[in-house]
Amino acid sequence: MLLCFFYTDYVLPIESHTDNNDRLTALRPNIEEKKMEKPVVAAKQPIGVDLVAGKEYWWCACGRSATQPFCDGSHRGSGIEPLGFKAEKSGEQWLCRCKRTQTPPFCDGSHKQVKD
Repeated sequence: MLLCFFYTDYVLPIESHTDNNDRLTALRPNIEEKKMEKPVVAAKQPIGVDLVAGKEYWWCACGRSATQPFCDGSHRGSGIEPLGFKAEKSGEQWLCRCKRTQTPPFCDGSHKQVKD
């Protein structure tokens, strides 16, 4: 039997174990360790893009997308998910492509610290 406990940010699957008389004997977390890969540096400089106020965008956080700085689904299996955001204002914004920013999806200058 598989039970799931739902929390606000994740689901924790629990395995139940029974004895020969089908009595519950134990509940144990069923946690499969999924290692998150590190993001790939898509470029060592940000890219200026024209955003439209109120429109939703999906910023690539893994660095694998061919449509940088936006997601194309290449993250599947990496353990890294894209970041959805709505543009607050219309106009050119500088989005991170080094994937090291502390203010995703926007560039904060972290690309200057990226080593070759």
